[in-house]
Amino acid sequence: MKPTGGNRGPRLAVLVADDDARVRHGLREMIQFSSDAVVVGEASSARSALQLDLALRPDVVILDLLLPGAEDGLGVLRELSARGRPVVAISVWGFLGPQALASGAASFLEKGSPLINQLVQAIRTAVTDTGA
Repeated sequence: MKPTGGNRGPRLAVLVADDDARVRHGLREMIQFSSDAVVVGEASSARSALQLDLALRPDVVILDLLLPGAEDGLGVLRELSARGRPVVAISVWGFLGPQALASGAASFLEKGSPLINQLVQAIRTAVTDTGA
């Protein structure tokens, strides 16, 4: 069951996977500010992201493509997508965007200031587009 937002009804459950604690904190703050999403878990490695996805079954995963323990962050993305999990892929390297989308990401965001404005909308779109 998804966490509730008080009188606002069910909220989107989000798993944040990034190796940098400061980035995870920032993403959590942006998501918590949204009225319709809540962070249900945080992962700092590819392995923990895959394990938490199975345990928590979030509505969407925000996945840093350069996580430790992942020889190929796109492989982690493909595995999450194969599980039917909508993924918003993020990276400091913008050139990974087309590869992320081709590997099953619902959207790709380059880390940086525009991320703040686009993140919550990308989460909503990912869930809507996949029917999760």
